[in-house]
Amino acid sequence: MQETFSLGTLLGILWRHRFLVIVVTLAVALAAVPIALLLPRQYVASASIMPESERSANPLVGMLAQNLSGLALDFLGSSNPARIQREILASFTVRQRVVEGLDLYKPYALAELRGEDPQAALWEAVTKLANDTRLEILEQSDVLVFSVRSREAELSRRIAERYLAELERFNREMLQEAGRRKRVFLAARLDRVRADQDAAREALRAFAARHGVVYLPSELESQLALVAELNKRLVLKELERAALAQDAAPASPARRRVDAEIAVLRGKLREMETGGEESDLHFPALDSLPALTLEYFRLQRELTVQQGIGELLLQQVEQARLQETSDVPMVRILDPPRRPILPAWPRKKLIVIAAALAGFVLACLLALARDFLDRVRRDEGGRYGAWRWLAGRGS
Repeated sequence: MQETFSLGTLLGILWRHRFLVIVVTLAVALAAVPIALLLPRQYVASASIMPESERSANPLVGMLAQNLSGLALDFLGSSNPARIQREILASFTVRQRVVEGLDLYKPYALAELRGEDPQAALWEAVTKLANDTRLEILEQSDVLVFSVRSREAELSRRIAERYLAELERFNREMLQEAGRRKRVFLAARLDRVRADQDAAREALRAFAARHGVVYLPSELESQLALVAELNKRLVLKELERAALAQDAAPASPARRRVDAEIAVLRGKLREMETGGEESDLHFPALDSLPALTLEYFRLQRELTVQQGIGELLLQQVEQARLQETSDVPMVRILDPPRRPILPAWPRKKLIVIAAALAGFVLACLLALARDFLDRVRRDEGGRYGAWRWLAGRGS
């Protein structure tokens, strides 16, 4: 018996049993052909979208962006839009709408179960739809790519289109609902401000009726404008804190930062009120003014502040109304779903090639086993008896 083994020996064995190798390889490859033809076809329809940033799609955010700090912009519009849209597409609500909108119970063979247990059929259909859907975000461009797989080419395209329609519908409903809540909140606040305006205007009129017009120095006129601007910023910060209160915990970094900014604005207003030595605003202390001038200044300041806040809130109410009725798309479709022409599965050529390779490996093993048995049988010196069990002739 040969004592050594090499690549040349292996090739020689395969050459001697080449007929066996060819027959087995071809037999396995040919057997894979009907299998590849009988496997159910799967068609994939895909689409890619680029979500619009909330700053451009939301008119209220666009208006606030001109007034709020970077923190507010981060809170309102810097979260990754692509991830948000991916989570919306993956939500049960959107998938349920797709299932029921296209009546996927029939293609998923769940019509009978739906008649017996509608809730179980819904869960099963949504689960199958989730398994047939793939969502992926391209890191470099933040483009969201999703694909849908089904046994019918046209059905794949329709499901992908329905996904886009339900995504846009969900975004629009959420945007409009947020606008409605903001409008109601801001309108109530505006009503209070208008009442305060009327009260301040009446108080100033009564003062003028008693004492006439009081002259204000130019420094106080400048202080009035600055007080109005600081109060407008303070109101914006308070609105931002009210929005954060709905979504963020009191101890969250965003809430703490907004509270700190509100405290700074209020501190600046107190400095203007007291005119302390440490103030960097360089306004005269109000306590040093004559009584009539001081009273007139405070009345005029209250009216100026309320008017500025009223103008700001009126703008925001109008922006909220626009948002409430807005139909601005929040996703930009880069590649719309198209009807796939060729099935994505089964890949017949790949299956046949893989089967041929597997058949070749099997044929090589059979050739080696056959050659080994032949060598044992030809061996001299009584070794054959020790290997009889290989041929199944002994124990």
